[in-house]
Amino acid sequence: PEEKILLSDFQVPALYPGESDNISVTIFNTGATAEYVEMNVLPPAGWSIFPNSFSLTLPAREYFGSRLKVTLSDSVKAGTYPIIVKLKYQYLHLIY
Repeated sequence: PEEKILLSDFQVPALYPGESDNISVTIFNTGATAEYVEMNVLPPAGWSIFPNSFSLTLPAREYFGSRLKVTLSDSVKAGTYPIIVKLKYQYLHLIY
């Protein structure tokens, strides 16, 4: 199936233990119809991300940009960590 919802601009800054910063994220609907989109972000242990989930109705060929605040605990060790992002979407049949 064709991917209608794209996630881009997910830029995570370099952080040290105890620091906070913002992650930029953009969701784009490439399809010809509105889609109901749910996004869930699963941070690694010792990290917190807020908001870690949200939902929205995204019109056809439109985008939504947001910032998520990421905070590392003081106990996080130096390294590279994966952030899991789950996107679910479904077609919306709009009645006018």
